[in-house]
Amino acid sequence: MTALTARVLVLAGEYDAGPTPAKAAEAAALFPNAELVVLPGAGHFPWVDDADAFRRAVAAFLDPEVGTVTVDGVRLAYRVRGPEDAPPVVLVHGRGENSTTWTRVAAELAADHRVYAVDLRGHGLSDRPGGYGFDAFRDELGGFLTALGLTGATVVAHSMGGGAAYLLAAREPALIGRLVLEDVPVFFPLDPPRPRAVRPGGRLGFDWEIVPSTDAQLNDPDPAWREELSAITAPTLVVAGGPTSHVRQDQLAWLADRIPDARLVTIGAGHLVHTDAPAEFLSALREFGV
Repeated sequence: MTALTARVLVLAGEYDAGPTPAKAAEAAALFPNAELVVLPGAGHFPWVDDADAFRRAVAAFLDPEVGTVTVDGVRLAYRVRGPEDAPPVVLVHGRGENSTTWTRVAAELAADHRVYAVDLRGHGLSDRPGGYGFDAFRDELGGFLTALGLTGATVVAHSMGGGAAYLLAAREPALIGRLVLEDVPVFFPLDPPRPRAVRPGGRLGFDWEIVPSTDAQLNDPDPAWREELSAITAPTLVVAGGPTSHVRQDQLAWLADRIPDARLVTIGAGHLVHTDAPAEFLSALREFGV
């Protein structure tokens, strides 16, 4: 009999009186190109118990540009393009966004880079396990780089993802080769603090719990996050969005001064520089050596 070479997705619920996750793993092992996804909190009917999680898992599996990797028990989706032997670039989105926000930038960079655009936990096609915060995203990004063998990659990160990226660069300097920080938060307490946000109606493309969790850290950040900046060894480009951004531009200048090998460039497009001024953003990346 001819062996089945097609990719196979095996889905299982975490709680099941019938086929258990262990039995599902045994079934997946029978196929040479199988992926096993266990949906936390779901039972024998995962498409009923957690329809959104079921949809995300299937959508990731069906998209040829999407890969998945498990980091500390959390399944992360990522989009990859470009030559396999090209220098790697990792793109990290901001809060409430996902890997698709980088589509234009990724297409340009893929001409001479292997480009990985990750969906952080709670976003896009990745799992929504709870436990959100800049420190959680920091550790997850480090696990992502390690799991895919991307030590020394260039990391380009926006907003919340940029905050996580420079915390990682300070904590584990050897993991990141070059660092681009696009209109990122600088961890001074917000004055006035942000009030508790009200969830909008309808289906969201991310887990709403991310918002109050990260707002609480922005209101009262760990002072060590500022003190650790001097440990960053990666050459760093800080991209500021200019006066129409909600991020304080004087704090971005302060950030560039505190990172030992950093430069600051302002592109007056507001907070979403890479989407609202992609040509200028890519030009800045190229001048930086990306």
